Amino acid sequence: MKWLRKEAAKVCPVHTAVMNKAIEHLVHAGVFNKEAVIADTRLGAVADSIRWDYIREFIIEDQGVELIPLAQSYFTRHQRQDEHLKPERFIALGFGKKTHGFAAVTRANDHLVIKRIEQRKALSDGIADSFQKYLDKVEACRNKAGLTALNAPQQQPPSVLD
Repeated sequence: MKWLRKEAAKVCPVHTAVMNKAIEHLVHAGVFNKEAVIADTRLGAVADSIRWDYIREFIIEDQGVELIPLAQSYFTRHQRQDEHLKPERFIALGFGKKTHGFAAVTRANDHLVIKRIEQRKALSDGIADSFQKYLDKVEACRNKAGLTALNAPQQQPPSVLD
């Protein structure tokens, strides 16, 4: 199953069972933990071959929901107020946090949704800044080599009709 294609995973009985159990957890609790889904389906022997990226995509497509990746800290004991005060602790992004489950976007977890949107904006802003710095370095190298700037307006060649 290492090279399992998405089309094959869609009809695979293992992936179908995992997806259905994950959806069941989402319906009842609004979240699902990968380990709990594996335990409930009794598929621990093949747990390493489950393509969670496909499972996530299938749930998003089939159920029409957006999923927020959650870190292990979300599934360990914590105060609800901690979740509201520092939602970034529970979202799987950065600092080596691995995705241990997902939460559906609902009113009950709007604090996670808002933090996730802020993280995505910061990430896109960082990518834009990095690209601009890279472009500036390329322009400096081109200028040093005596080449025209990439962002300089190009002169139109003289027209034959003129």
